[in-house]
Amino acid sequence: MIGSAELTHAIPNGPVILSPVDQVPLDPDDLVIRWNSGSQPDGIDIVSQQVVVEIEDESVGFLRVFDVELGPEATTVSVPSTFFDAIDGLPDAEMKIEVLVKEASGNQTTTERGFELAE
Repeated sequence: MIGSAELTHAIPNGPVILSPVDQVPLDPDDLVIRWNSGSQPDGIDIVSQQVVVEIEDESVGFLRVFDVELGPEATTVSVPSTFFDAIDGLPDAEMKIEVLVKEASGNQTTTERGFELAE
């Protein structure tokens, strides 16, 4: 396979996750993720953002992913409560949120945070 790519130093600053707040159990019926892409260096052109929510239990080989691609101005996304229906009976499930900002060159920066659900 032969290919080429242009490498750049146009690296966006990472997004800042505003909510959910770290270490606060979340209500699966009302999970809204809020962030801002932060101030960016001169010449950085954010063209899109991506939000990923993962639930994983390696002990039973379970992985569920909510993944949405958003425009550059987006700052919030709601996760449907049905996304969490499959985790009953998975006490060892690990959950995380990732928010990615993507620059016009293709470079991207991610901020990740683990979370737990309220009882």
